Amino acid sequence: MSADDDAIGADGYVRLRCYVPLRDTTFFSLFCSEPRGCGRVASSSTGRAISLMGEDGNRTTEEFAARLRCAACGNRRIDVRVSIDPRTHETRRREGLLSEVCDEDPASASSSLSEP
Repeated sequence: MSADDDAIGADGYVRLRCYVPLRDTTFFSLFCSEPRGCGRVASSSTGRAISLMGEDGNRTTEEFAARLRCAACGNRRIDVRVSIDPRTHETRRREGLLSEVCDEDPASASSSLSEP
């Protein structure tokens, strides 16, 4: 994260733009939550989250979660957790980036969770 005086939003959550410097190793895990959720899990890259929420990256992870719904059951309660690629730098260089951190076209994404 950067030394950004405005890194935390009014809701107390980190702004999406703070994850941009870590975009090659960090992604968001999205969970369809209980009590009515189906437990489905999906992921989103930092770039995809920012493009969905506005190119300035000023929205927070909580605002991102509020925008999502489960494509399988329609549940609106989605938990967003920051996840990292635990592989070493050498392994990432040899094998490439995880598909979770790669920005993909939202229209062609096969995510289990979607925007309403």
